[in-house]
Amino acid sequence: MNFSMRNFIKSGFLKAVGKMGDYWVILNAAGWCDKGVLLEEDLMEIQSAIDARNATSAAPTESPSENEPEPLTESPSENEPEPPTESLSGDATPENM
Repeated sequence: MNFSMRNFIKSGFLKAVGKMGDYWVILNAAGWCDKGVLLEEDLMEIQSAIDARNATSAAPTESPSENEPEPLTESPSENEPEPPTESLSGDATPENM
């Protein structure tokens, strides 16, 4: 069996999808295409693998289980007074407070 640089590089990029940043896979694959090792059809195959991976990771996840606590949100209490605001002019007279 003869060694194929094209198949070696392409299979490496296909395995890197999801483990390496998409932009790194794309930039490196484009570099190998510029060198004449990969063909445009190889780039399309790599891009399809990236798209398929992103489609599955973008799918909605299950709702949180009943055992997980809900995130706490801070809301102002109705009984707490609002903090005083200072005027922009710097005057601290009762009319400006």
